[in-house]
Amino acid sequence: RDEHDTFGGQTLGQGALAWALNDGNTILRASFGQGFKAPSLYQLYSEYGNLALNPEEADAWDLGVEQVLADGRAVVSATWFQRETDNQIDYVS
Repeated sequence: RDEHDTFGGQTLGQGALAWALNDGNTILRASFGQGFKAPSLYQLYSEYGNLALNPEEADAWDLGVEQVLADGRAVVSATWFQRETDNQIDYVS
């Protein structure tokens, strides 16, 4: 749970799973997580600030597989990542 005086509270979650197959030679992985970041004082009140900013909120997940080859002498793995962010705060000079 993340609490902020101005922007209120946000309940966040995360979780991860791993599943070993073929006597541990194949491993499937997955995870999911959420993020929340309120604008900083600088982002709100500096000469470049903007009082209309909203908190950043993000969902991120990944899926992966790992395969042991050649009697344990080689390991090949691949992972796919994705993140979706709402209200991302960027600085453009």
